[in-house]
Amino acid sequence: MMGVHVRNIVSAVLLLAASALPVIAATSKAAGSEKVTVCQLERVLAAAQGKPDAEVARQLSGLELIERMNSAKLVRWQVAFPGERTRQALLILADSSVFLDPPNEEIPANRTPDSAALRQMLVQVVNYVNTTLHQFAELHCNAGDNRL
Repeated sequence: MMGVHVRNIVSAVLLLAASALPVIAATSKAAGSEKVTVCQLERVLAAAQGKPDAEVARQLSGLELIERMNSAKLVRWQVAFPGERTRQALLILADSSVFLDPPNEEIPANRTPDSAALRQMLVQVVNYVNTTLHQFAELHCNAGDNRL
């Protein structure tokens, strides 16, 4: 009976160790990666024009984006670098950056509305709420009439 218990503990420890390996590998890769912006990546790619596919892919594999790469740039760079390894490396960079913020130059500058615009928005909100509540009350009353 004691042997079964020890075997279960050993199995659990091995399972935990095996599940931690991908996390350790990803952490060690990220630690050795050079963090770059999309603009810096663009400069790297401009300097890599004409180099062999394997060399460009190796260089890209050592990079980690700190901003989101948009799909238009990905397509443009994949056309400019037709090598399969480079295209895969670019796709990996794009996919790993999907949840990051876009570069500042891609974020539209929204102005703060002035007081007249704010007042107009508030009037529209109040009108919407009043109309919706009124329609909801009519719907609720009509539904009650059908039950009688």
